[in-house]
Amino acid sequence: MEHLQNSKKRVLLIAPTYMDLYEDIRSTLEQMGFNVTFYPDLRIKGDPYNKASGVKTHLSIQNFTTKIENIWNEIMINDMYDGVYDYLLVIDGLSVPCSLINRLREKNANLLACNYLYDRVKGVYELERNFPYFDRIFTFDQSDSKEYGLSFLPIYWMPSNERHHIIYNVFGFGAYDSIRLNVFRHIKKIIRGDNFIKVYYSKDKKITMIIKNIVKLLTKKQHIPISDLYSGLITNKTISPNEFRQMILSSNAVIDTNHPYQDGLTARFMWALGAEKKIVTTNSSVRSYSFYSKEQIFIIEDNWSDLSSFLNSHFVMSPEIRNEVLKYRIDNWLHTILS
Repeated sequence: MEHLQNSKKRVLLIAPTYMDLYEDIRSTLEQMGFNVTFYPDLRIKGDPYNKASGVKTHLSIQNFTTKIENIWNEIMINDMYDGVYDYLLVIDGLSVPCSLINRLREKNANLLACNYLYDRVKGVYELERNFPYFDRIFTFDQSDSKEYGLSFLPIYWMPSNERHHIIYNVFGFGAYDSIRLNVFRHIKKIIRGDNFIKVYYSKDKKITMIIKNIVKLLTKKQHIPISDLYSGLITNKTISPNEFRQMILSSNAVIDTNHPYQDGLTARFMWALGAEKKIVTTNSSVRSYSFYSKEQIFIIEDNWSDLSSFLNSHFVMSPEIRNEVLKYRIDNWLHTILS
């Protein structure tokens, strides 16, 4: 593999703060010898490029562009390197205007501008507006890769040198959606032992949650059955990104659910994969990945009756699969993007 000439090279990292993914990238780049400046990729209320269902997009494209250009002009006025960077690494880039990329190129004609998409373009967010301004564009989603001619690259996983005692047989946690709730409910009925399987619903106290769902039931809106609210399946307590990872490392198996509109693998899936955990997933597209193994990955659309035997079977990752998974360890992942 070509090694990056990274002696004190400067990287401008623009990324969302979701799940602290930017912290992984920033710290690893610094370990690799780069000077890193980080700015968050902002979500702007009324963003007209946001095509997700239920989102109000009241700003015009002109007003949105003016707004984000003003934000970045203010940021760059105070930038410690005056916009002089060797690399630009943008994760998604919802609030990144093309004028910013042009401005950085004026400061350094040899700038390498890279974009990694951890969001779908098709029908979710129109990230393609900036594609012509980047040198390299990668996506976690196979369908977007084919449709837009982008490089396909699953998201990274982080190595851990800590030793973790197994606490849970199965770990599953995520924000409420009807698919996740149905999957978690079904799995919880099948398995036994010490497990942590919970859907995060809201910060409301249980009685408030019950009242809200009774109102939704009466108005024929999507609701959570009261039996689920009392089952221990629903929680109003969230967990931090670090706690989430620790629970993956402390479990034998991890439940993964994906949005129906995407076939890319979640960060949860890749973290569990890198930790060599068994994975129970709704994402059937994983069959096409080079690291797919039915000994490690159970696809829910397969026979539910086989789930117990899958969870109880002995699993050791093969050297061949381990070599494939190693490609997505964060340092190798960054090499792929920047080298």
